[in-house]
Order: sequence, then C-alpha cells, then structure tokens
Amino acid sequence: MAEINVSCPLCGHQMTLPAELNGQRGQCPKCNQAFLISGSSIGQPTSGLGQPLPPPLPSASVQNTAGGPSDFGSAASAAFSTVFEKAKSAAIDSSNKKSIDGNARYPNLSKYLGIVDTVIKVCFWIALVLYSIALVVFFVEAITHLGSNTVEALGMIVGLIIAAPLVFLWLLFCRLSAYASSELIRVLMDIEANTRR
Repeated sequence: MAEINVSCPLCGHQMTLPAELNGQRGQCPKCNQAFLISGSSIGQPTSGLGQPLPPPLPSASVQNTAGGPSDFGSAASAAFSTVFEKAKSAAIDSSNKKSIDGNARYPNLSKYLGIVDTVIKVCFWIALVLYSIALVVFFVEAITHLGSNTVEALGMIVGLIIAAPLVFLWLLFCRLSAYASSELIRVLMDIEANTRR
C-alpha cells in the first residue's frame, strides 16, 4: 500500500496517510481543522493518523453583498464599537471586582477606603468653594477701599493675587496627600494578601 507524507497547513503537524486519500478532505488530529490532503509519496509503510471527512456539502449560491467605501466605514465603526464596548465592560467588571472584594482578612476595609475617598473629594470641593467665596469677598472689600485707603486696598489686591494660587496649590497638596494615604493602605492590603498565598 502506497503512503504519502502530509503536513497540516494550519499547525504544521506531520502525518503519514494512505495514498488513496490524496486529493480528499481530511482532518488534522492535532488541531482538528479540515484541510485538503496533498502530499509526497514515500516508500515505507506506517500507520495513518489522518481522518477522512465526508465530501463537502454543495455550496449555496452566495450573493455578492460587498458595498462601496461608505459601507466599509459603517461596518468598521460598528465592529470597533462592538469591540470597544466589550473591552470597556470587561475593564469595568475587573475594576469593580477588585474594589468590592477587598482583602478577605479585612472585608470592610475596602468599603471604608471607598468612603474615605468620597469624604476626601467632598471636603476638597467644600474647601475650594469656601476659598473662592473668601477670595471674592476680599477682592470686593479691596475694591471698595480703593477710594478711601488706596495703599491698603492695593496691598490687599496684590496679596490676594499672590496668595490665591498658593492656597489653591496647598489645597491640591492636601487632597493628594489624603489620596496617597488611602492608596498606601490599599498597597499594604495587597502586599499582605500576596504574602499569604
């Protein structure tokens, strides 16, 4: 019985099959993909590994639905939006799972840290609003004193112009320090969880 050497065009798996299967459709035992058997004949007999498949079904008439360039843009944007939505939902799910689960040893700590983050944000915005109101009040006060006490009013205006960005930067520094503290606690929780594995 004549045999042929065949390699799968998809995974490269080498097989030795009977020569009668040449030209037929077969299935690779490694990747289970169907392919057309074609190979070179060999002289030594070995056991065959390929599995012949039934002949392919007659193909139905296929209509050409290819559109113009405008159809390509809509199809590409639809495909992109589908992929984008899947990636976005996976990222949201993974981030929510991480923050909700927390550390099994300290189950409520993640909830407390979430509350702390909210309190930090609310306190920052309250301080920023109060600071803005104080700036407006002092500027109005300085402008009203321009006629009677010009030197004092100009000193207040210059002082406010210099102090305004500095106080704002100080508020930002306080907010970032508070966030860094809560993140440090999260890092310590992760380290503790990883060392217990």
